[in-house]
Amino acid sequence: MDLGLKGKTAWVSGASRGIGLAVARRLLEEGARVFLTARGAESLEEARSALASSFGADRVHALVADAAETADCAAAAKASLAAFGTLDVLVLNAGTGRVGGGDAPSEADFRAAFAANLRPAHETLAAALEGLRASKSGAVVAVGSIAGLEDLGAPAAYAAAKSALHSWVKTAARDLAASGVRLNAVVPGNILFQGGVWDVKRKENPEAVAGYIKREVPMGRFGTPDEMADAAAFLASPRASFITGALLVADGGQTRRLS
Repeated sequence: MDLGLKGKTAWVSGASRGIGLAVARRLLEEGARVFLTARGAESLEEARSALASSFGADRVHALVADAAETADCAAAAKASLAAFGTLDVLVLNAGTGRVGGGDAPSEADFRAAFAANLRPAHETLAAALEGLRASKSGAVVAVGSIAGLEDLGAPAAYAAAKSALHSWVKTAARDLAASGVRLNAVVPGNILFQGGVWDVKRKENPEAVAGYIKREVPMGRFGTPDEMADAAAFLASPRASFITGALLVADGGQTRRLS
């Protein structure tokens, strides 16, 4: 199915690897032009170079930026508009599960978790909003986590931050609708990619991880970044034109909640 993204412009944060990189690639496959941001200069350049080789350097631009920093987001928004002239799609992928402490998180743990998983979404959207409104059909896709939906044993501070992100999506979507901007979230389950949290855990204790996946995920496997990218591309596309404030859960059936 043609998603209607050909010629659209997109800014993807946290785009140097994993889900963010997969989303960027998927949007390019659909004919979009993509602006990448991430904190790590080396990994971001590797991503930009690889995508440019496949899709053309004129369709892929990048800038090193910390999505939690107001000045960096403002610079990225300006650079994306300078590169492509318009902004139609924003993907909020910056965040990490490597914060949050353990069973008894400290105040510092909570601050770190919210700074890493909620603030980047707010700062990036605030910087991009003028361009998205000018598009008249702007689409924003955040990347949440099933840890923010129900108790799965994730660090409490991380789970709280992701739950707050989901609440922000639902609330902000109503505020943005009048200006023609849609805001939704893909909510991934256990996603495996090189260097990710589950990759590290599996290397440390492969038997325990295999048992967990078999026991907790009805489909009996990890999800892939490409599967999350497909979901994100749909939500970003005109095919989802009447969908806003939605949390699209992609977890192999793991979560049990009814609403």
